[in-house]
Amino acid sequence: PRSTLFPYTTLFRSSRKLYKKQIEKLQKEFEEKQIKRLSELLDEDVDKLVGELFLLERNNAGNKSVLEMTQKYRVKAIKKKIRDKEDLLDSNKYDAIKNFIDRLKKIDESSRDIKELEERIQGRKIENQIEEKNEFIYKGSDYLSTLMKLKKYDKAIKVANEILSTDKNDNEAKKTLKK
Repeated sequence: PRSTLFPYTTLFRSSRKLYKKQIEKLQKEFEEKQIKRLSELLDEDVDKLVGELFLLERNNAGNKSVLEMTQKYRVKAIKKKIRDKEDLLDSNKYDAIKNFIDRLKKIDESSRDIKELEERIQGRKIENQIEEKNEFIYKGSDYLSTLMKLKKYDKAIKVANEILSTDKNDNEAKKTLKK
């Protein structure tokens, strides 16, 4: 019986190898076409690219090479969107920036680029708040000094209290309240 199956076993193995080569060739062609198409979309319309990435993942669930490809293009799409919005990101329009970042997270919630961007913006926002606080105290102290020279003590007390509500350690405001 074994000798009678031998030709069929050999035929089956050779057919299986041929089929495997054909599948690998088709997979390679598919990937090359997708890369070309996704690259074109990246240059032309990033929003359309993102939609295509979701479709590719849904239609090829479990295909590791497709998932790797879509992840690579998600990173590229996010980087391109960030580059395109650099003017906004360099501004102090923090609400608009937050909305932009929220839209980016819809592309990839776990993106390292998005996390770095959030940290950069948060750091700059804190710096601006500190700068604004210092400017408020400086202008308030200048105004306080003027009020004291004009002997407008009631207003000076109010200004000193405002300054102290912002900076409890402001010595000039403390001195004014003692006077």
